[in-house]
Amino acid sequence: DESSDESDNEIPTKEDKYPYVASKSLFRTSSKSRTSFLEEDNCSLPKTNTEMLGEYEEGELLKKLRDIVAKKPIEEIPEEIRRYYRKLSVREVKRKLLQPLHNIDTLPQGINAKKREIILDRFHQLTCSVKMSEDEDVKFSSRLVGNVQQELFQSPYSGRILQPYVYRDSVSMPQWVKMMCELQFTVNDGEIPSRAPIDYCYVRPHHIPAVNSLLQRLFWPGIDMSECLMYPDFSVVALYKRLIIGCAFLVPDVGHNEAYISFMAVRPGWQKAGIGSFMLYHLTQTCSEKDITLHVSATNSAVFLYQKFGFKIEEMILDFYDKYLPWESTDSRHAFFLRLKR
Repeated sequence: DESSDESDNEIPTKEDKYPYVASKSLFRTSSKSRTSFLEEDNCSLPKTNTEMLGEYEEGELLKKLRDIVAKKPIEEIPEEIRRYYRKLSVREVKRKLLQPLHNIDTLPQGINAKKREIILDRFHQLTCSVKMSEDEDVKFSSRLVGNVQQELFQSPYSGRILQPYVYRDSVSMPQWVKMMCELQFTVNDGEIPSRAPIDYCYVRPHHIPAVNSLLQRLFWPGIDMSECLMYPDFSVVALYKRLIIGCAFLVPDVGHNEAYISFMAVRPGWQKAGIGSFMLYHLTQTCSEKDITLHVSATNSAVFLYQKFGFKIEEMILDFYDKYLPWESTDSRHAFFLRLKR
């Protein structure tokens, strides 16, 4: 019949199924597009909040990978594990050399992307930074002694006009100064040696490289105290000539009736000479109407100095310094939380 012949020659529409099944191809069939994969029912990607590994977690993971590499032949270890092991090893070497780490999450996402904020601790964030180009290398002399600026300036926080110096001490004799005076007396055939006073001043921008270098050496790498330039009247820097021998910083607006001492340090060889006592006294006097709190390592002898000034231990926080100390550090990771009530 003509009608049957015409029906056999009709091309099936998109709604109809083809009346034949294609033979299996010898080549790889094309996979579904990514859009169709995401549009499938019950096939959405899992939404998880991932966080970057801290320095301590990277160190622990690197230890485990080193054990695996030492026990198994390199051919039996998957390429992904070997690649991850190499990356962690490179990051460890860069930390030891104080070189910047490459984190893709910190890169700007686009031309008009805003710069990410760098969190210093759980109380405050970095809101100000020293105006310095990234390509400009900070000289060793600047990291050690900074520059010299002696002039009146106005505090951005309180609007007060601050003097270049807080106090000048010509009596204290630190161990390093005593040793140098003895050397001068011996070398110069009994000539009376001369010594410079210890000057206490407010923090200034030219102090920041040397302050960062001192705190990173005594505490942990990555410390940046640029934010303290927003409230210099709540800071103190101890100088011997141009050498920074101590510093202390207080955050005045942690709470409604609370301030927080973020860092206080004295250079080794200059301790037990009253430098830390004066800096702590200065901070307590600049913020006399609020409670002052701080964290101190459980094995740090400075806790006795704080207790002399009336600080009381409120609690002990376990693993407080896990996110700060390097994973190979042997310092205590527990901290005492102290408060000076007003």
